[in-house]
Amino acid sequence: MEDRTEEAQALDVAARVVSNLLLGPPGDDLRAMFTDADAAQEWPLRDEGAMQALRDVAAAAPDPEDMLRRDHFRLFVGPGRGFACPYESVYTSRDQLVFGDETLDVRATYARIGLEAPGGGSEPDDHLGFEIAYIAEVAHRIVHAADDEQTQHRLRSELGRFLVDHVNRYADQVMASVAEHAETAVYRALPALTHSVIEASHALAVRHLPIER
Repeated sequence: MEDRTEEAQALDVAARVVSNLLLGPPGDDLRAMFTDADAAQEWPLRDEGAMQALRDVAAAAPDPEDMLRRDHFRLFVGPGRGFACPYESVYTSRDQLVFGDETLDVRATYARIGLEAPGGGSEPDDHLGFEIAYIAEVAHRIVHAADDEQTQHRLRSELGRFLVDHVNRYADQVMASVAEHAETAVYRALPALTHSVIEASHALAVRHLPIER
């Protein structure tokens, strides 16, 4: 049996960091991580781009808390939809509207493994932060299915399909906008950290061919 437990465990930890940064400004623990000179060596995914991004953050002056709140808001919230709108449906739906078929499809994907996005549907389910949190949860379950090859394969297959059907279709566009508009060291590092998580997800997943839409 192929043991993917260590890969999944590392992905779980890294994906939760990225999800938290997408869903809100970093709290005390994350801010401390970014100012730690050893953070690059402790990044669980051995990805040189992510590690260099963390070294750059640690070498910069610490971002003030109010600047991080402002940067998160202007990138992902508003005015309008923000510089880096985080909703899949805005990029993939014909009318660029949220809470349409694309959002409901993501919701159904979460439900297949017994998950739902927090907030009772007040925030669209296809927020990239929720989608990365889904990746973290699938990785977490792969770890806990270490002795069950069939369950691990099913979860890795779900992950592969999710990447093809959802994350791959728009995450690069979101991160390109973050790279262009981020003003804080932490959010300038986010594209490299997100790329690290997505690449590790592909390495862990059972591969699926994209379907033309």
